[in-house]
Amino acid sequence: MQGRSYYIHTFGCQMNVHDSEQLAGSLEALGYSVAVDENEADIVLLNTCSVREKADQKMFSLLGRIALIKQERPELKVGVCGCIAQRDGEAMFARAPAVDFVLGTRSINRLAEVLEEVGQSRRIAVTDMPDAIDEGPVYVRRSSAVAYVTIMEGCNNFCSYCIVPYVRGREISRASGRIVDEVRRLADEGYKEIQLLGQNVNSYRDPEKRGSDFADLLDKVAGVGGIERIRFITSHPKDFTERIAEVMAAHENICNAIHMPPQSGSDRVLKGMRRGYSRAGYLEKIEILKYYLKNVHLSGDFIVGFPGESEEDFKLSLALVDEVRFAMLFTFIYSPRPGTAAAKLEDGVEREIKVERLKRLQELQARIQTEAHEKMVGGVYGVLIEGESARGNGQLSGRTEGNIVVNLEGSRELIGDIVSVRIIEAGTHSVGGQLAEPA
Repeated sequence: MQGRSYYIHTFGCQMNVHDSEQLAGSLEALGYSVAVDENEADIVLLNTCSVREKADQKMFSLLGRIALIKQERPELKVGVCGCIAQRDGEAMFARAPAVDFVLGTRSINRLAEVLEEVGQSRRIAVTDMPDAIDEGPVYVRRSSAVAYVTIMEGCNNFCSYCIVPYVRGREISRASGRIVDEVRRLADEGYKEIQLLGQNVNSYRDPEKRGSDFADLLDKVAGVGGIERIRFITSHPKDFTERIAEVMAAHENICNAIHMPPQSGSDRVLKGMRRGYSRAGYLEKIEILKYYLKNVHLSGDFIVGFPGESEEDFKLSLALVDEVRFAMLFTFIYSPRPGTAAAKLEDGVEREIKVERLKRLQELQARIQTEAHEKMVGGVYGVLIEGESARGNGQLSGRTEGNIVVNLEGSRELIGDIVSVRIIEAGTHSVGGQLAEPA
């Protein structure tokens, strides 16, 4: 297979990005190299997300474009991986005839095996759900500065709107010893930041040590020498404990930033969503964080237009955002996901109202972020340089400990380093800076 190439399209969150790193590792172990784009590739993979309807639409639109390429080059192999693959299985072949194989969320380690069968002109779908996490993957990591480490997979919560438990399976956790060993290897390779990944990291339970939970794991990982920053995602509010906050405060290399999605500020909507906490319960967790971490940066997710959401319900979400002052928000219009409990509910909120509410929420958050960024101007912050800026103007881009994006002029040799940066301008979604001597 020497000289053959691949291209991977990744949809969704950090978990999917990390899965794509594993898929790339499998292909490069077989002798493939990465192509510039799908037009030049021998294999194209779409690593999919089904959390939002928009992701479905984008994926199938892309498949239509790739089908045209395949008409010109019938030898091109096309695979769909991830959440949509898990959900649709063999039905994908009828909907998208250009697809040669389907790999579900817990079957991506079988890529080499499936390629061999597809090479014999077979179409194949693998959607098994093994109850253990593969411990033997090889990764081609996107970043030389930040490395992802899976600590658990799946979700047991079954929030009424969420398809994750159906496509990612029930919760399974890795042994803490294996996680710590992986973090040590990454430290030896020069990675400065580790991000611990799971659908709900707060529900992590060490399968080899009874009673050992996420706080214990976080404490162990923080003790690995050479790792200067540790982040984790995602934290379900109902499973967040004071002990986690204590561990975060006890270690300087655990970032003072946490992603803990509220989804709504209304108790009535939260009950309909089956989130397992109330507005007051969520705010109590935020107060715990602020007690232990004086300058904690909070981020979260909000859904607007959940079935039956009233104007008063929505105003409670606005009020929650105004009270908490999130450093960053990911906001979405509710879209029914097939097979979920909420998909059976009557959606009484008109599309125009949903769009208008989303705009109001985003405008409020934009004001909050801009105000927070303006307060940073003149200050000096440690910034981990991750790569070139998304602005495409030759600048570099990195993040503060609080996960604020900073754009600045500098040499590419700085990528992977933590440098002192003085903030000189504030925007809504990022700030601009210049290299400075440490304060």
